[in-house]
Amino acid sequence: MEKQYWKSRAFNALVRFLRFVYPHRVIGADEVEREEGEPLVFVCNHGEIYGPVATVLFVPFRFHPWSTCEMTDREMMSRYIYENDVKRMKWLPNPVGKWAVDHVCVPFMMWVKENLGSIPVYHGDTRGLMRTFRETISVMEKGENILLFPENSATSETGKFVREGASEFFTGFVTIGMLYHNRTGKCARFVPVYADKKRRRVCFGKSIVYDPDCRDEKQRLCSHLRGELLRMAQVGDSAAQ
Repeated sequence: MEKQYWKSRAFNALVRFLRFVYPHRVIGADEVEREEGEPLVFVCNHGEIYGPVATVLFVPFRFHPWSTCEMTDREMMSRYIYENDVKRMKWLPNPVGKWAVDHVCVPFMMWVKENLGSIPVYHGDTRGLMRTFRETISVMEKGENILLFPENSATSETGKFVREGASEFFTGFVTIGMLYHNRTGKCARFVPVYADKKRRRVCFGKSIVYDPDCRDEKQRLCSHLRGELLRMAQVGDSAAQ
């Protein structure tokens, strides 16, 4: 299994500290199938902010996470955090909130994204998405892994990311399999990962390999991966094994 070392010593120290104060169990990582030197595409539940945090701390593989473009560009991130979080804090004066976003939140988040090697995802922007896929395939050709969170929060009853289980998926990420196969002639392996906040564990499910000959490959892969997340969300350790 790979050791999860990030770019800077400070970031590695922060990760080790958070692991210590917020311990989790990791289940099934040793059983992840993989061809020597080939990349993996980890597919995880979002669980609001919990999924991204838990995977960075406890997935024992190096990876490049997909991240919404609003969280990879300094100006866009500042607007995104201010509009979606700070403005809702009625007790916080606007000038103070704006200063905190620009001088504390954004610099810290940019530092985190740089250490993770995040790949920006441009929803609803065809040219932007082409850039996302090009960067993804380039990374995979080097044998490096990808992590993504494909849930469509709009399909849940609340319109937000569910805290347990997994909502329906956006299926566009499966295009990774087609592009990687076209470029290399190899079939990418997708690995389901369930971040379980209630039981403080990160579980790895049964992987699935892209099939270039399947007519409805998006449905096949998404059905399997989401099914594994829902299975691992069930009560008891046996459900995750």
